[in-house]
Formats: sequence, structure tokens, C-alpha cells
Amino acid sequence: MSNLVYSRRYLDWNRLTFEYHATDSQANTFDYHSGLRVTGDITDVRKKLNLTSLYGCAPDTYCMTCKAFNTPGNIFSLVESALGATVINPARSTIARYIIVNTGSIRFDLVKGPFTYDDSFIVSPFTDAFQYIPSVPYKLAKNVLNSINGAPLNDKRNNNNKLGSMPLIVERDSCIDPEISIIDTRSFSSPASSIKTRGVNRRQAIVSPGYTTRDDFGTDGDDTPHSAIPSFPQPNYVAGNGSFPEDGSTPDVVDVVFLDYFASTVVTILNQLGGSYTAADVAYYMDPSFTTQNYLPEYAKKFWQADVPTCPVGAGVGFKRGI
Repeated sequence: MSNLVYSRRYLDWNRLTFEYHATDSQANTFDYHSGLRVTGDITDVRKKLNLTSLYGCAPDTYCMTCKAFNTPGNIFSLVESALGATVINPARSTIARYIIVNTGSIRFDLVKGPFTYDDSFIVSPFTDAFQYIPSVPYKLAKNVLNSINGAPLNDKRNNNNKLGSMPLIVERDSCIDPEISIIDTRSFSSPASSIKTRGVNRRQAIVSPGYTTRDDFGTDGDDTPHSAIPSFPQPNYVAGNGSFPEDGSTPDVVDVVFLDYFASTVVTILNQLGGSYTAADVAYYMDPSFTTQNYLPEYAKKFWQADVPTCPVGAGVGFKRGI
């Protein structure tokens, strides 16, 4: 007699899951002295590096793909506002400006609650500086964003990060979604040969937004059931703006600001639109020490000071706004 048992379980990578599945760990035995020592060492290093320094309280959760572009809760709508409010050359602050960044510069969601030095690296880790071409005729500048979104990507850093996106839930199909089972192999040629199902005991029955997994066995492999988080397409580039006429009129010229990372692409786009620019026309808009790691912290210092230092914490990505 030979019984082949097949099953799989995809675990949420967190302490609650590990405590639940570890033998006799629900009491006080889960923490081990060596683990506590490592935790203490990590905490000490984080303090020395000031990683817990608080910039402000994020008033909402902003996700990369779970909300449609230009809707509340979409992180790139936040990016546009933050760029317009913080990327400012004092000597040219009265001149209208477009500030263009690639969405690939954002690498993770920003969750309602404390926004710290550590979070700034998680969300926007690259150190690209801001360059510009001054006084571009508005009739050219207004078309740069749409044109660059149709241009070839520089490299993989421009690809939208899909870490927060989830595949859609599909209807259960018993043909492709078998139960965890024992296959009786004593007589595969016999009609009596059968698949004997066993119960599945998961960690919880409450369904919350999160990762949903589909594999060759179907969709029932998640240890903790989740509802799928939507995933919407996002543009490759977005732009903030500042110092445009308050009366709604259009300026004669605009400073076109962009990351040094794709400066050559902007020059090419402007020339395709009818300009005549070269690399010699490109200069740093701000000191090169101000990079894509700085504008969100600066925005938080200016606009996210309500409730500091006791920031209300949100439920996370995928939940209704305000939770």
C-alpha cells in the first residue's frame, strides 16, 4: 500500500502566522533568547541611524496600484502634489514649472500613520537629482508629459512596481481547484480508486485584503484567506506643477524640471515637439544634494504635522479609506 499525500499552504509572512503554526508556541515560548538579542541589536542600530525619526503623520494610505491614477489614495497623485510644493528654486520661484518624475522611482505604498526616515527609503529609495531646461515656450512644455509617456522606457527602473498588486479572485472550479487530498494508489485501474479529501484548517476565517495565490492546484492554497486587492495601470511618468497664474491663464514660458536620470529623453522629446535643445541647455534646478529621497519628507514636514507625535494608524492597503 502506498498513499501519496499532496497539499500546499502559502503563509502570510508575519509573527501571528508563525506563532499559530509553531508547536506549543502560543504561550511564552515563541521568543528565544538569541532572537531577542538580534531584535535588540537591530533596534539599537535603527536608533543610531535615526531611522525612527518622525517627519509627520500620513493622513491616508497611498498605494501604487490599488487605486486608479488621479483618484484619492493613489500615491502618484500625492507625488504630484509633493513635487509642486517642494521642488522650488528660490531664484526662479515665480516662474511656472512642470516637475516630471518617472513612476518607477516610487517603490512601495505609503500607509496611513507615522512617516519616518525609514519609510522615506522604503517608498522612494533612489537619489536622482532635479535638472531643468529654463523658459521653455508653454506650447512645447505642455506636451512633454504626454509625449514622454509614449516614449520607450529608459530601463527596468521605470517599470511600475507590482509588489502591491494582486491577481483577481476567480470562481472556484473543482477541476482545477482540488481539495487537499490523499490519493489511494493501491489500484489506479480500479473504479474504486479514489481521491479522499481531508479538512483544511486555516489560521482564520475572517477575510481581509491581501495576497491571493493561484497555482496549478487552484486558488485554495492561502493559509490566511484574503480578498484580492485591485491593480490598476499607472502612467510611466507623472508631473507636479507650481507658480502657474492663479487666474487660470497660461504662462508664456515654463521651466521644465525633470530627473537627471532621464534628461536626455526630455531633450529628445522637446526637439520632437519642435524645439532646438542640446545637453548644454540642461542645468541643475536645485542643489544636487536635494534628490528624490527628499521631496516626500519635506512635504511631510510642511503638511503632515497634525497629530504629531501620536499618529493615527490606518488598517493598510486595500481597506476602505478612512479606516
